Amino acid sequence: MKKGLILVLALVMIFGAVGAVFSNGQQEAKDEQIVIGYSIYWLSEFATLMTEAMQEKADAEGIKLIVLDAQWDAVAQLDHVQNFINQDVDAIIVGAADVYSMVQGVEMANEAGIPFVGVNMRIPSEKIDAYAGPDDVRAGEMMVEYAIEQLGEKFNCIVLEGAEGYSATVDRREGVKNMLDANPGVNALDIKTANWTREGALELMENYIQDFGSKIDAVIAHNDEMALGAIQALEAEGMLDDVIVTGIDAIYDACVAIDTGKMEYTVFQDAVLEGSLAFDAALTLINGGTPEIKENYINMIGLTKANVAPYLAAFNK
Repeated sequence: MKKGLILVLALVMIFGAVGAVFSNGQQEAKDEQIVIGYSIYWLSEFATLMTEAMQEKADAEGIKLIVLDAQWDAVAQLDHVQNFINQDVDAIIVGAADVYSMVQGVEMANEAGIPFVGVNMRIPSEKIDAYAGPDDVRAGEMMVEYAIEQLGEKFNCIVLEGAEGYSATVDRREGVKNMLDANPGVNALDIKTANWTREGALELMENYIQDFGSKIDAVIAHNDEMALGAIQALEAEGMLDDVIVTGIDAIYDACVAIDTGKMEYTVFQDAVLEGSLAFDAALTLINGGTPEIKENYINMIGLTKANVAPYLAAFNK
């Protein structure tokens, strides 16, 4: 009787141990999946393309990509970073809603030993592990260069800037200023922010049309959304044929506006390439490597009616 009981107990212990090993093995396999936390300032058309490129790569690699939309809320985005740290993700990618406040996020990730990659918005921190994004200074310069090519070295312009707290605003402002300083005949009638929005630009341009009327020769907008808002106001007043409008991003509506002759020029920055480069940098860091280029600035391409067709076709709309 005792021998039978001992045998039963022994079998229970053996199968229990095997079950525990099997269970632990399953847990370890589950835990081995790479997880990347990604917070984006706002899922705009451009940011969505960037995000889709990351998701495609994540799916191909069997990596879990956690995507959070900060909706331009810098405080919420810092919470995203803290949540990623609490979840012990393998890497963090951030398109910053406010680059200056996100310096704290970089430091938080650094203290936790988690690689941090910036995308699209350049965060002013030496502790950031990698960055992929546009050469926004050059983009600002390119818009004014195009206007000079079309109008000559003497004309009046309105400059519509992005919101404060964004590297894109700072850098595009620098690029525009470089060209204004180098070309004293180009006069900025006014420079104000329209907060990246079509609605904000529409309202500003309606006021500018009342204030300056036919003195306006060009509109230099920090992004396409604001350029399109300006176009709406100019078209309503019958002034669009007499004013050159430029923007940045080459979003679908801007490419359509260029193709139909309502907009003159936009600067294309490759959202898919930016997302892919940021994801690749994060994966390299996770695997213990060092990205070949720590600050990866992509080339910018000017689009006009002459070359917009293939970019418009790429939207598949």
